[in-house]
Amino acid sequence: MIPINFSPILTGVTGATTPVAGGAASPAGGAQFSSKLGALSSELGTQGIPLTGGVNSTAATGAALPTATVGGINEPTTFGHLAQQMIRDVNEKQQVAGHLVRDVLAGGSTPVHQALIATEEASVSFQMLTEVRNKVVEAYQEVMRMSV
Repeated sequence: MIPINFSPILTGVTGATTPVAGGAASPAGGAQFSSKLGALSSELGTQGIPLTGGVNSTAATGAALPTATVGGINEPTTFGHLAQQMIRDVNEKQQVAGHLVRDVLAGGSTPVHQALIATEEASVSFQMLTEVRNKVVEAYQEVMRMSV
């Protein structure tokens, strides 16, 4: 079993592992990972970083900020909200893939190809999340190198 370490992606969430193929560990690294993911999600949600880089686009262009419907309420879309949603989606796909793999290994009714497809979808989603994280870190480092 090869664990996937989430800590390079989620600063502050350490020790979270996910098995590649069904094993004894839980799909998302257990309750500890879930609680830390919830804490990270709430922290990201309170930062309220707008997609426009902190500039109020209403004042600059007269247009409203982009909004997302969350629970029937329209609210401005922020980077924190987008990051939360992406992390949740990847986590959900890994949980589903882990469940399907365990079902196949236990002799359940899940077809092998369905478990493999779900595992690959989770893998591709995780790789995309990693690349987005790398680009954000790279952009941050570039901004920090700029002279004022």
